[in-house]
Amino acid sequence: QDFFDRSMNEEDAADHMAKNEAAVKLVGLVPEDCNVRDTAQHMFSGAAAFYDEKSKEVSVLQREGAELGSFMQRVCLLHELTHAIDDQYLDFDRLHKAGEASSDMEFVVGALLEGSAIVMQTCYIRQEGSSGKHDPALLQQEMAKEMDEQKAFFEAPPYFTTFSARFPTGSGFLIRGAGVSPMSDEAPAAGGRAPLKAAADLPRSSEQILHADKYWDAHQRDEPVVINDATVEKVLRDLGFSVQHRDTFGELLCAVLTDPADRTVSPMAMMFPGYWTNDAARGWGGDRFFLLSGQSAKEKKDTADRPSGVWFTMWDTPNDAEEFAAAYARCRELPSRTRLHLNDRCDVWTFNITETDRTRLAERWQASPPSFERGGQPWPSR
Repeated sequence: QDFFDRSMNEEDAADHMAKNEAAVKLVGLVPEDCNVRDTAQHMFSGAAAFYDEKSKEVSVLQREGAELGSFMQRVCLLHELTHAIDDQYLDFDRLHKAGEASSDMEFVVGALLEGSAIVMQTCYIRQEGSSGKHDPALLQQEMAKEMDEQKAFFEAPPYFTTFSARFPTGSGFLIRGAGVSPMSDEAPAAGGRAPLKAAADLPRSSEQILHADKYWDAHQRDEPVVINDATVEKVLRDLGFSVQHRDTFGELLCAVLTDPADRTVSPMAMMFPGYWTNDAARGWGGDRFFLLSGQSAKEKKDTADRPSGVWFTMWDTPNDAEEFAAAYARCRELPSRTRLHLNDRCDVWTFNITETDRTRLAERWQASPPSFERGGQPWPSR
């Protein structure tokens, strides 16, 4: 609990969390009455162990009814020790700074680090399970008890359960990069080399984690569409808005938005990477969200302090754009949301923005669209 509080109470972290909470509520990722910090705190209360990269310490919690030295305790210890060893080679501080760029990149870094530990953990469980040293019934009992300890993860709103996605998707991504079967004797060594490759050239999106060939296969490499923030923010400033926060949600969170808001997590299905995306989110090309304050000087002042936002979503094809829009409208009822159709592959979603300002934004961006690029090349904006 102290470890969680220290990390959340740092000034920059607290400010970021407050702005992030406003953003995810605007787009419909979490309900308005949800306290993001309290929910996250409750989720991590069931953690069995953790690695503190600042102190370089591994901690395993002595929980009531859990036997220290049991098989599952050793699995947890191995998982965290993998983090400690990886930190010596991958430089977690550098990677986490890269993850601060957006929610999407935070997931990418998390998937890389957790995936590495899961590869080693899976190899260890397979090795020990076939060693004949353990009673299979007792192993099943221990695993079931550990799953029960993690029930807070499964009961949280879907947005929070995406933290769990980094484990199966990250390990699947690294095994694909290693080019070996996770059941082979070469998996531990090959799985250890793959994080070195990926850390040297970080994946650019959750799409590349969810669909590993879009990263590892040069012929299928799929870079995200990136918007030039300055070209967007100039228009917003001209209309009296101030940008408070920027984010990229990625395919993973677009999938959350296009699943039913009351979807419950299936503990068994969530172990497969394909569980974490859907048809409406596939075909994601890129996105960029801007959290705003202020408004046009011509609008009423009594709404000036209300959070508002604009969200650009870019898609591989016009059909992908329409499929997402239809599912987003169906799965999230948001009275403050409107859709501006910038072109057949790009929409601008506005939240809590008046009709007058929406009209002005549409006129400006239709006449002079923001600048986009993909893989260092201009991306068509018309």
